[in-house]
Parts: sequence; structure tokens; C-alpha cells
Amino acid sequence: MQITYTLKHNKEVEQGEYDPATKVLTLASGRELNLARADDVKLAKKLIYSKVVTAPQMELVTLNTLSQM
Repeated sequence: MQITYTLKHNKEVEQGEYDPATKVLTLASGRELNLARADDVKLAKKLIYSKVVTAPQMELVTLNTLSQM
């Protein structure tokens, strides 16, 4: 599923991909984070704001909710 998120360091809005089956979040930069791993969740929280928008549902969800999908 496609997600839209905001980077913390420069406030830019970007789009990435999230695969609920593997729990892999792919950022626009190409970096892949596995939200099933605590270290990657911690890194994701440092890089992006915790609330993201999913598409096509257009739902506002947190990173924690996203990793539980």
C-alpha cells in the first residue's frame, strides 16, 4: 500500500510503500525498514513523524497501527 509521510529533519512530504505481509516500509529514499523489528521502528520514529496517511483508503494512522496491519 502506498503511504504519505513527513520527514522530521526538513518537513518534506514524501510517498513510500508499505507491505503489510512482510511489514517492510520502503521510504522514498529507497531505505527499507522492517516494522516487525524494534530497531527499525525506533529508526522510523526518528526519521518520520509517527502519523502517516495510507492510500487509497486515505486514513491517518500511526506507525504502531501500521505495523499491526
